[in-house]
Parts: sequence; structure tokens; C-alpha cells
Amino acid sequence: MIVTTQNGEIIDIHEVSLQGNEISCKDPADRRRKKVLGVYADRRRATEIYAEIVYTNWNKAKSYKMPEA
Repeated sequence: MIVTTQNGEIIDIHEVSLQGNEISCKDPADRRRKKVLGVYADRRRATEIYAEIVYTNWNKAKSYKMPEA
């Protein structure tokens, strides 16, 4: 799935993770590094966005744009 990060970068993601209030994925160029997709004010909002990403990917959508903080 293609994701547009909060800062406008377009990334083809495979593994998404949630840590605290930060959503990240493995860097497609170097899988050992993480790429930050978005940072949110609190963990609850980050969890809502993470759930949206998982739901969107599950329904075979082609792209997702990260909402602003």
C-alpha cells in the first residue's frame, strides 16, 4: 500500500508499527531502519489512525494519506 506521510513523502509500506504516539514502518530501502509516518498528540489518536491504516490495507485500498496531528 502507498502511504503519504505527514511531511508529504510517498512510501510503499509493508510493515506498520505503533509505539506510543508515533506510527512508523520499515524503510523500503533498508529494512533495518524505521521510517516515521506520523506523530500524534496522544496515544489514543495514534491508535485510531493505526486502526484506519490496517482497515484500509485489509480492504485492498491502493493508498492512504496520513492526517495531520
